[in-house]
Amino acid sequence: MLFRARHSRPLGRSLWRRLVLCGLAAALFAAPVPLLAEPLPGAPGSEESVEVWSGSILSATFRVGMCTRPDGALRGVFLLTHKNGNTDVYHLYGRVRDLEFEARHASGHVIWGDLSDPGTVRGKMRIKGGMKFSFEGKRQYNARVSADCTPLP
Repeated sequence: MLFRARHSRPLGRSLWRRLVLCGLAAALFAAPVPLLAEPLPGAPGSEESVEVWSGSILSATFRVGMCTRPDGALRGVFLLTHKNGNTDVYHLYGRVRDLEFEARHASGHVIWGDLSDPGTVRGKMRIKGGMKFSFEGKRQYNARVSADCTPLP
């Protein structure tokens, strides 16, 4: 007898085999299939090129992961870290054309600028309320980012 609860009949070997096989099949189909996953931005097989920009705006620092497709479509994540350590996260979508970029956040914030210098990004950020800030940062090519283009340490 493999298992016997009070007032029940023992489970036979064939039933145990079925339960084990069903459990294995469920685990196999629930596991992610790496062959179907898209490569990370900038990785071999990815269509996107990746840059990480870093610098400062007023008293805050920023890191931006930008992923650009061959057609100029771009997406990125702007991390703005304040002096008190709090970080604001902005997911941006936009376009690059003739070494100029423009990207928007869903809240209405907009960044735009110039990519003509291979080592430096220069731009402006206009927040929803209308205030504008200039920024300048270093460009790092083929940097590590997550799947949504968040810059990694």
